[in-house]
Amino acid sequence: MPQPAYWLSPYGKAIPVDERHITLVITDPEKFGLDADYIKSTYKKYKEKMNTEGKAREEIIVELMKKGWIRIRYVPNFDAYTIQMNALNHAAKESIYDFAVGVTRKFPKPDRVSKYTGVKLMDMKGNLLFSGDLNDITSFRAFAEGYTITGKGMEYCLFENFTKEE
Repeated sequence: MPQPAYWLSPYGKAIPVDERHITLVITDPEKFGLDADYIKSTYKKYKEKMNTEGKAREEIIVELMKKGWIRIRYVPNFDAYTIQMNALNHAAKESIYDFAVGVTRKFPKPDRVSKYTGVKLMDMKGNLLFSGDLNDITSFRAFAEGYTITGKGMEYCLFENFTKEE
């Protein structure tokens, strides 16, 4: 079974998450450019216990996404990834492309998935930016370069700067 979750760093490094995203951040805040005092004060501000899923967790995750971190979760019932980010900018597209190539071709076999595994890209507010499969991303280097992606009979014009194929 594939790894259930990842953080993608602002530099594109995939960091496996074994439990919950927030647990890894609390365990190693420096890895994420945060400090333990910030995390403690955020939980204290909302009067929540550390490592709970509430408003403090949401604030911390939003702060990380604003800094370029990307949150990935694999949903086995749907054989799909949900990928959440601040904005689908050039750096995010490069990181997602590299992740898709890795998870379909390069990762160790237990973590590898089919190129037809679904993927949904969403912003921090939960707005759907893209829905398709990993093949849509890995088949087209244009994904990372900001061009039009076509697949499943539909045209996905995902980016601010794209060229329309006629």
